Amino acid sequence: MDRWRVLPLFLMLASSAAAAAGAVGDNDKDNAPKAAVKHEHEREDAEKGENARDADKDRGADGDEDEEDAAPVTAIVVSARRLDTARTGIDAGLGATTYELNNETIESRPGGETGSIGAILAQTPGVTLSSSGPNIRGSSAVQVRINGVIVPAAIADPADRLSSRLAESTRLITGTLPAQFGFAPGGVIAVTTKNGLYQHGGQAELFAGTHGAFEPAFEWGASADSSSLFASGSLESGTTQVADATGPIAKEVRHELGGLAFADHIIDDENRVSLIAGGSRERRKIGQTDLPSGIEQTGNVYAVGTLQHSAGPFTVQTSVFAASETDSADFAAKQREQRTSLGTEIDSALE
Repeated sequence: MDRWRVLPLFLMLASSAAAAAGAVGDNDKDNAPKAAVKHEHEREDAEKGENARDADKDRGADGDEDEEDAAPVTAIVVSARRLDTARTGIDAGLGATTYELNNETIESRPGGETGSIGAILAQTPGVTLSSSGPNIRGSSAVQVRINGVIVPAAIADPADRLSSRLAESTRLITGTLPAQFGFAPGGVIAVTTKNGLYQHGGQAELFAGTHGAFEPAFEWGASADSSSLFASGSLESGTTQVADATGPIAKEVRHELGGLAFADHIIDDENRVSLIAGGSRERRKIGQTDLPSGIEQTGNVYAVGTLQHSAGPFTVQTSVFAASETDSADFAAKQREQRTSLGTEIDSALE
């Protein structure tokens, strides 16, 4: 009897153990795919990480190659910017009042870059226009500088001859002027030209307005290695009415052709040479009033060569310039006047 009682108990325990083992086996079967998926994800993540690291290495190598290719140009641009900043210190208006018009401001005005530097500066306080060019604080004794160099004295009314198209920025320095500007009671107009190092390519423009105003123009810039060139030119035409004191009115027809070229070469981080060459020719045909009809003509050419050295806070700029201008009038009698100037100029600054 005892043996038969133990056997069912044994069979029940065996059945329970088998069921438990089956349950464990089922759980292992259920967990097996999850574990396999987990391992698969880990393997994919590892592969992605390796691919990302390889890609980073490739990008780093490509970046190094790009930097090596761009390094000479970048180094030249950095050197040029630093030399530009140092050159600006030569004609810094210490203690004076300075107004600056950059190229974006000039382009946004009505007519854009059409007109002379003097006409553009008429927007600034204290400047008026007259037949002799801009007057600053009531004085026509104005000094004009291009890239830190005084425009030769042979050129009359240079602010009225220079096109605003060639200027990257134009500063009007007035008020209490430093002694470095010499005899310029009215003020100083400091023009920084555009540079082919920063501006590649060119553009052509055409402006037309009332009274026969018509002006085709172009500008172009390019650079190669450490050398750059910028050029600008325009042909301006227009018609106005003139009258003498007794009242008769006549027509005046005006044509003016002008241009400027700026070449620049960076020698090293501290030195560069540049050349500015330009000129203009103006012709006015005036009809008869109480005075006979006639023609007035003005033509000028100028060139400025400059060597700039900037080391630390010290900058020195040595320039050689030459200029010639001729004025002629043919009314009742012919008249002709010619002015020339040739000289050197040395400017320095210590920041």
